[in-house]
Amino acid sequence: MRYFMLSFSFIAVFLIFSTNLHAQRKVIDTQRTIKEPSFIAVCKECPRGAKKGTELIKNGDFSSGNVNFTSSSTYKASGPLSDGQYSIRNSADLGNGQWAATDHTTGSARGLFFVSDGRGRSNGASWKQTVSVRKETKYVFCGFVNNLVKANKNYTDPRIEVRINNVPVVTQTIAESPDQWQVLSASWNAGNNTTATIEILTLATASVGNDWALDDLSFRACVPQEGVCHNCPRGSYPGFNLVTNGDFSSGNTDFSSALTYKANGLLSNGQYGVRNSADLVNGQWAATDHTTGSARGLFLACDGKGGSVSWKQKIEVDPKTTYSFCAFFNNLVKANKNYTDPIIEVYINGTRIIGPTALPEKPDLWVNMKAIWNSGSASSATIEIKTTATASVGNDYAVDDISLRPCN
Repeated sequence: MRYFMLSFSFIAVFLIFSTNLHAQRKVIDTQRTIKEPSFIAVCKECPRGAKKGTELIKNGDFSSGNVNFTSSSTYKASGPLSDGQYSIRNSADLGNGQWAATDHTTGSARGLFFVSDGRGRSNGASWKQTVSVRKETKYVFCGFVNNLVKANKNYTDPRIEVRINNVPVVTQTIAESPDQWQVLSASWNAGNNTTATIEILTLATASVGNDWALDDLSFRACVPQEGVCHNCPRGSYPGFNLVTNGDFSSGNTDFSSALTYKANGLLSNGQYGVRNSADLVNGQWAATDHTTGSARGLFLACDGKGGSVSWKQKIEVDPKTTYSFCAFFNNLVKANKNYTDPIIEVYINGTRIIGPTALPEKPDLWVNMKAIWNSGSASSATIEIKTTATASVGNDYAVDDISLRPCN
């Protein structure tokens, strides 16, 4: 009986210990859950078919210190900051026991970032920089902000606003979460502007709290992604495509042709259609859309007629400007038929810029053809694509993703 009571006491103690340990673990797990960030720090991306170009903001990571930007706040190199002051600091040099932040760029205590002791909207921008932009071009802004105040102080939270040419593009309140960087990101179209003045300020006016950090600012143009077409001179990149419906996704529009259009069914010599893979009809032909890589995407299909212009479009251009032309071609005839190969030529304003170039019989192999063209005194570019092969058997080809882009 005594042995049984001892055993029971031991079991009871063990159960109490296990219960407490489980409860402690549950509390720890709950604390860990609470501390996890409730945001995803991801910058906006460019539209499909474009990627971000060269970085335009200078010293956006503040690694060079207090240079390349202006501020309506007062700069203080070291020591504690007061209301309306800013500095470029690292984690060890914040100078305020109520603050905490680790450099966003490097994730280390030594990396530099922008630190602001809150100053309200009426006092102007905390950070400001002007960059050159190209008209009618889309840009992506991105930056990271951090509420410097340690959690649970319940001070006034900064409410950060980003403006481009004095128009707000993103506004966000930054809650008290030490060393949790949150993203500010927005897309912006230049329209008729040739410069973009970027300003970052806080809308909160309180002098207690309203303290924040800024790091890794970025402002980049969205440029074409099709790398094989990027043949602009070194130091420049192609701008947006000036060809309308160059991928034929809108169908039989925005271009002319000396060939005869046929909407569906089998094409005959001297005819063309805007087709997909399943609608080629001819059992001797094969091609998959170059734009999407799918069987449903549209492209221009031509049953060749020697010397006739298959595709033609007139485009307004700027004089004395270099342009990059690019297009993709596919011999529709299946391999080893030994039919006549199409011979492609491309002209701008009557001058041949590509060809004559033969397309060998290789099913679904898109061939890239590109060239540089300078407009000289011209204010328009008439682009013509044709085949010089004259055979009625074979000489069948597809065209897709035609582009003419200014070299910026």
